[in-house]
Amino acid sequence: MLVLGLDISSNSTGWGLIEDDKLLEYGLIKPEGSMETIQRLYFFGNEIKKVIEKYNPDEIAIEEIVFVHGPRTMKILARFSGVALFQAYSYQKRDIKLYEPQVWKKKLDLKGLATKPEVQLGICKKFDLLDSDKIKKYEEKLILSETGKKQFKGETRKKLGGLNKEILDLEKIIKENKRNIKKKKKREITQEELDNLKKDEMIFNDKKEELKLMKKENNKKIKEFDMKINQISLDIYSDTGVNSDVADSIGVALACIDETQ
Repeated sequence: MLVLGLDISSNSTGWGLIEDDKLLEYGLIKPEGSMETIQRLYFFGNEIKKVIEKYNPDEIAIEEIVFVHGPRTMKILARFSGVALFQAYSYQKRDIKLYEPQVWKKKLDLKGLATKPEVQLGICKKFDLLDSDKIKKYEEKLILSETGKKQFKGETRKKLGGLNKEILDLEKIIKENKRNIKKKKKREITQEELDNLKKDEMIFNDKKEELKLMKKENNKKIKEFDMKINQISLDIYSDTGVNSDVADSIGVALACIDETQ
């Protein structure tokens, strides 16, 4: 059975063609960046049609849209997905198989939240697109980056939790002191009470600023880890021509084949 898998994107749609568990062909559909959305949709539809007509697949499998994007992105993705479904149905004249990432990733023995390079490496292993030494090197780099990121996030949560607790405790103290002062008559309020309240408020504001800066620095560090992981993905793409979009499309096609066997 010849299956065409599609991973829909408004910028870079991956497609992969599999027959009898063999990877035959794969590629990308990339509209020009200067195109308006309607032009991109028209171009995308034509390119999908060309791929379908060139290879005449027995089945077309498409990755389902995942609702993790902002409303604007979701709207655009839904339009591109609609165009792909239209072209696929026009060819097959029957329901099109849609697969959520959590489903097709299991076919590669991957977790639902597997990263881009993890999926790429899974495809490379299955179809021998990289030799074992390169795969091992990429896996080691990936483990190092992901472990570092996980450890850093754990340490960050602990630090932020401690600082947040300090801020909340100070906030309670300040509110309680303000209530006590408010209950007193003006002549009964001591300067010491006012000075202590002012001191606590200054510490409170300093802690809040410290928390803000810590979050900013931590986000910056997390982005650095993500950049390292994305670089591994780009390196795999450079070696094999299989980027994350293509890898996903192949994964979708594999899920379709597995389902029909």
